[in-house]
Amino acid sequence: MRSQHALPLVSILLCLAPALAAVQTKEGPVDESAADEKLLRDAKLATDGPALLRYFRDRTHKEADPKRLALLVEQLGDVKFSVREQAYAELLSLGVTSLPVLKEASNHADDEVRNRAVELRQQIEERADPAIQAATARLIGLRRPEGAAEVLLHYLPFAADESVLDDICDALAKVALREGKVEPAMAAALQDKLAVKRAAAGAAIVTAHIKDLLPAARALVTDPAVTVRLRVAVALVAQHHRDGVQPLIDCLKELPAEQTLAAEELLLRIAGDKAPMVSLGKDEASQEECYAAWNQWWQAHAKKIDLTKIDYAERPVGFTLVICQTRPVAGKPKQGSYVCELDRAKNVRWKFDVPTGSMDAVMVGPQRIMVLERTSQRVTIRDLKGKIKWEKMVPNNVLSVQPLANGNLFVVTQNSLSETDPTGQEVFRYARNNHDIYRGRKLKSGDVVFITNQGNLTRLDGKTQKELKTFAIGGFLGNLYGTVQELPNGNLLIPIYQRSLVVEFDADGKQVWSMTVQNPSSAQRLPNGNTLVASQFQGRVMEFDESSREVWSTMLDGNVFVARKR
Repeated sequence: MRSQHALPLVSILLCLAPALAAVQTKEGPVDESAADEKLLRDAKLATDGPALLRYFRDRTHKEADPKRLALLVEQLGDVKFSVREQAYAELLSLGVTSLPVLKEASNHADDEVRNRAVELRQQIEERADPAIQAATARLIGLRRPEGAAEVLLHYLPFAADESVLDDICDALAKVALREGKVEPAMAAALQDKLAVKRAAAGAAIVTAHIKDLLPAARALVTDPAVTVRLRVAVALVAQHHRDGVQPLIDCLKELPAEQTLAAEELLLRIAGDKAPMVSLGKDEASQEECYAAWNQWWQAHAKKIDLTKIDYAERPVGFTLVICQTRPVAGKPKQGSYVCELDRAKNVRWKFDVPTGSMDAVMVGPQRIMVLERTSQRVTIRDLKGKIKWEKMVPNNVLSVQPLANGNLFVVTQNSLSETDPTGQEVFRYARNNHDIYRGRKLKSGDVVFITNQGNLTRLDGKTQKELKTFAIGGFLGNLYGTVQELPNGNLLIPIYQRSLVVEFDADGKQVWSMTVQNPSSAQRLPNGNTLVASQFQGRVMEFDESSREVWSTMLDGNVFVARKR
């Protein structure tokens, strides 16, 4: 199901994990409440404190008989097909009331039970609206109405997905204390029979630094449920508690790889260049190998690491996002595309197809990807399975999208450059009527650059639209799709497909560096000085050192439009 409401982008952009970072720009904290309020008003919902709580109360259902639910879950794996089907139908008819047990059954040891539980969850959750739920939770955290902690905790089992769960946990950390006193519901939730409540309460208490309850919250890193241990461990590490690192590592061997991606990323940010060169993998053996490597790393470096000095948001993790166009095959001449991410060993971490065609994508969260779909004229935000969480229609002939630090979205088409805020309000627009724009980018200074099909680069004042500088980049670009990267020194890195060159230009248009690469479609200068290049029709992604020597390369199935390392 595609949400018809715009999930405020800024909340996704700067969220590594629950409570890891506050939303900031150079001017200070970003106020996303206006976008959340508009979202609810557009859905005909009130935004005052009591109304926000009422939204969740009305959607918190009475608990079904736990014994009956447990029996139905086990019957999903019954040897008789008719029993399995009847249990499936009954759980589906119970709707959201069955979500808590289905979520726990998603990790069931029996493959049949696990697969059916996951399928049921997807069907039930598709009827929810995660954007509305998330916005409501954020506003509750901002307004802190009386009774908020209890309402949020009761609603947790019915959250539409993990992103909503994260927002509710974040809100819980803000409402856990009222007039200096701990809300009684928080202490009770630490011992709740539902794992999701224990996890949320523990993480919120750690984040809110509630001293009286902190020992009980920290003890949850030994909880029987690995999902509880994972969420609390992430919160502990985010708050610079060293006792969260080992439980975080222990989770790597117990959960499927796709459920521990955020934990792996967090560990990589902590370890930096000392991180073990090992992938999570897809099977038990590779997960054990991954766990052993990280365990060995922690034993060797535990005493040297200061969690307070780690920049969780900026430290690179070494994963490479790739956008590919699939090649036609016999009997299937129609082309599609796919988005995938490679780990540091160049293995695919995750992958999903985009049948409508994509030529650009960017990570906007640990499990969120913004995808530009030129054929269907839209921008979507998807999870790692390709499920759409947000979408926005964009003009014809769209070429690229750039999420900005203030939550705005910069869109480049063949005849325009525009910027919209999280509410959809256009705050900048520059139009050209001859469809000659091939690349575009908004710079940190606020200025805008674009390149025409004749190979001329123009720099505009971001407010007055006055042309500040125009220079030739040395020839026809050769293709519509490509990148423009602004480097820390203000220079621009540009792949020129037709000339088989990657060139760095200074502000005056002087060529200060270049490298020959066959038909480059994207180029990225990395923090270590190396350059990542994608070659479209070669289907290759390559990394070169500062002397232009190839460090590594890998082939992909299809034409590579863009590759970005993070």
